[in-house]
Amino acid sequence: MAGSHNTPVVCPQLIGREQQLTNIKDLITQTRGGTGAVALIAGEAGTGKSRLVAEIKADPANQEFIFLQGRCFEPDRALAHAPLLDLVRVYLSSHNTATALSTLAPAVTLLTSLLPELALLDSNLTPPMVLEPSQLKRRIAQAFVQFFLAATQIAPLVIVIEDIHWSDETSLDVLLMLARHTTIQPMLLLLTYRSDDLHPSLGVFLAALVRERLCTEISITPLDEHGVEHMLRAIFAQRRPIRHDFLTALYELTEGNPFFVEEVIKTLIASGGIFYAHGQWDRKHLTDLNIPRTVQVAVHQRVKQLDLAAQRLLILATIAGRRFNFGLLQQITGHDEPTMLQLMKTLIAAQLVIEESADTFAFRHALTREALYTNLLVRERQALHGSIADALEAMVQRQHNVGSYVQIADLSYHFYAAERWDKALVYAQQAAIHAQQVHALRPAITHLSRVLVAMQQHARSTPPALYHTRGQVYELLGEFEHACADYQSALASARATQDRIAEWQALLDLGFLWAARDYVQMGNYRQQALDVARTLDDPTILAQSLNRVGNWYLFAEQPHEALRYHHEALGLLQAIANAPGLASTYDLLGITHIMGDDLPASVEYYQHAVALWRALNNQQGLSSSLAAMALRGGNYSAITNYWPMLDFAACTSDGLEALRIARQIGWRPGEAGALVYLALSHGPRGEYQLALEHARAALTIAEEIEHGVWSFGASFALGVIALDLLDYSTARWWLEQALKRARELGFFFVRRVIGFLAIVHLVRGDIAQAEAVLAEAFDPAMPMEAQGQRLVWYAHAELALANAEPALALTIVDRLINSAAHASHDQIGCVPYLWRLRGEALASLGQLAAAEAILHTAHTEASRRNLAPIDWRILASLGRIYQRQGRRKDAEEALASAYQCAAALAIALDPEPREVFIRTLQSLLPAPLLTPRRSARDAFDGLTERERAIAALIAVGKTNRAIANTLIVGERTVETHISSIRSKLGFTSRQQIVVWAIQKGLTDPSIP
Repeated sequence: MAGSHNTPVVCPQLIGREQQLTNIKDLITQTRGGTGAVALIAGEAGTGKSRLVAEIKADPANQEFIFLQGRCFEPDRALAHAPLLDLVRVYLSSHNTATALSTLAPAVTLLTSLLPELALLDSNLTPPMVLEPSQLKRRIAQAFVQFFLAATQIAPLVIVIEDIHWSDETSLDVLLMLARHTTIQPMLLLLTYRSDDLHPSLGVFLAALVRERLCTEISITPLDEHGVEHMLRAIFAQRRPIRHDFLTALYELTEGNPFFVEEVIKTLIASGGIFYAHGQWDRKHLTDLNIPRTVQVAVHQRVKQLDLAAQRLLILATIAGRRFNFGLLQQITGHDEPTMLQLMKTLIAAQLVIEESADTFAFRHALTREALYTNLLVRERQALHGSIADALEAMVQRQHNVGSYVQIADLSYHFYAAERWDKALVYAQQAAIHAQQVHALRPAITHLSRVLVAMQQHARSTPPALYHTRGQVYELLGEFEHACADYQSALASARATQDRIAEWQALLDLGFLWAARDYVQMGNYRQQALDVARTLDDPTILAQSLNRVGNWYLFAEQPHEALRYHHEALGLLQAIANAPGLASTYDLLGITHIMGDDLPASVEYYQHAVALWRALNNQQGLSSSLAAMALRGGNYSAITNYWPMLDFAACTSDGLEALRIARQIGWRPGEAGALVYLALSHGPRGEYQLALEHARAALTIAEEIEHGVWSFGASFALGVIALDLLDYSTARWWLEQALKRARELGFFFVRRVIGFLAIVHLVRGDIAQAEAVLAEAFDPAMPMEAQGQRLVWYAHAELALANAEPALALTIVDRLINSAAHASHDQIGCVPYLWRLRGEALASLGQLAAAEAILHTAHTEASRRNLAPIDWRILASLGRIYQRQGRRKDAEEALASAYQCAAALAIALDPEPREVFIRTLQSLLPAPLLTPRRSARDAFDGLTERERAIAALIAVGKTNRAIANTLIVGERTVETHISSIRSKLGFTSRQQIVVWAIQKGLTDPSIP
């Protein structure tokens, strides 16, 4: 073998990664042009992910980029923002103070709480203001994003974070925020992870990137035997082929893993199996070679070649972590600096560790550290962890006991691993508090669990509050079983110590938790909590319990009983001016009125709730109320009642704000709920693609966290949207899935699903099946109070029509109309769905003139509210009435309008649902022969001549007032036409009309 005796056993070139390298270079070029990207580099440990990144970083063609590189280590799952802090430190070390402060300016105050060394850069920094935990978490996340975005103003940015399979959730949240900015910023994220080590949080993060189409996935696989040969020839600069017997043995052992190949070769060199003689490399005969059977053995054989001082230092470093501090190890060993430096050089020369900075070193590969750590006896580990912990504690004490969060978390880890329970308890408590302050949920779980173990080992009784706290964190993460176990432990502890308030809290916690799974269980726990609350002389506690029981009555379909409890609670809270309690009560009154089909009253209560949540800075409460506010402009569940005339854009804005807040605070159930509500409100306006995307995203989250209510809600939404899209098979499947979940939750949900499922059977022509489905939920004595009850009555009216019983259908519809909530608000408004059904019933009774009048009113109202999905059905009903009256021209016009109105809804759909919708629509409404005028309308997607003229004027930048002046009509008339244009084209914004008009050539207002 040719080469040099001093050749490092590291492959000098990248082998077998040409395509992956090309892919990343393409992304680099794209970023250089101003549009960034995210590259996910995945592979097993040791396959060369880091080497691929290093190749990119070393490429001279990329020197204009700012490279910020960090990595995650196994303990980092219990450290909030660990890899991000690495990136900031790298930036600080590579830029002068003025540049650093300028870039950090928007974020420096908040980041100082995580990086105390920032205070040394600017003595004028003021401490960050005290914020509520979820808000602080959001602000810190925004601070990191602002910092990175500011860096892109200096030069294109490449952010490298290795081993994100060990990342904490808070860092992943920030990375997702950054990923969303890459589409408009010159910023490339290179993220590496082990494909065989996917923890749930990383899975959620990766799924979000894929779902939002933000990433390029780059897979790194082991080398084949040919690749291993090339690697060996490159290491030893050998031109001739490697002898086959040796290559085969090496390949079978390493399975083509490049790191394993290097480790085995290093071991063979260290043991003399491969040697340098007469100016070239050679090896012993294969039968004389002692090839290690595992990488662990290879690492230990190499370590044995070190002197004892270097071995001891390496073992200490192994205990300290994959990354370790020079000064800390020097303090433990007692070596002077020259000795320490020489030992570190020895470890670097042995290719076991690398230098990251003057104070920080790290193992060259995680597998090296893992091999050394697992070889230690448990007692050895405990003693060494104790030494590390004592030295680190001494360092913190020299800093006047002001340790950074990272140091406190490290102390928690090392004292816990050392089983020094007194110190582990102290530092785990401190670390848990900090993690909760920044809303770092998974690290908080880790530290709280250490607190529990330390208390148990100390033979201390565990306070209920500790179980309560950890249970809340588990609940936020959507981990039902763990949360339930903690709340049950809190309840047992409270009863054992006769702590009645803690007992009440635990019962209330369980009642909240079971709301996502079983409404009978929820009701039992809430009633028990109320019984305890009545024994306590505390109006706040009593009010909370009254509210919880009232909420249970709502879901038992007794909204009037629910209101009685809520108003009793409201009176108690108003008497003591308890703002948080009032906000919660207003929120509950809002949802009670929504479920009771009284949207106007709901709006009033929710407005009070939102104002209070904002004043209290309660993000979770605000998200919950805003999500429900998205429903106030109408939704599928409320089709039998009056919808207040509201700005739907404002309703949507509230829902999107709710979604944004839920994501920022990491509240996954809240995120799923906001998505469900948005889906249910977008669908009735024909914004089907958006509604489907929201519903699918909600289902993904709900199933991941096993949240029964939102799994039901998403399935229900997908079912009713499919029904609207005339995809009856899909609608039936999703509604049957929803019905299964509803039966697990309670009767309230069952009725809501059954109403729509019966309608699906009716439109498929299966009257017998519709009757069978309704039989489960229908009772002639059933009131028309709650949503589910009213939907079942609505379906029963449809069934009566199908059974040629129009008089019965009319009786039911009139009862629904007269009991609609608008009557109590002195607002006699049209309910398009009920008006259409009433018109159909009247027509079946032969009362065609009355039917026509009713349907005209319904059409006017549906058009005014941009409710195209019901509007085209109303127009179709009108067309059929005209046909019965012999009014051929009117019938043709109405049916054509119905077809065009419906077809316009399909424009924004994906191909598959669009094809199903159009095909079924054509079977329901055969397209009539087209007149020249109608041909022109078809060419322009159904727009009338006047609507085309208005679209053309919009395209040239005219305001509504200017359009009105040009066409000599009223401004309100223009607004009505624009609403019709948006409805027919399926658009939500004026800009979409501009783009459409330009594409159609309507830039000249004279075009007819």
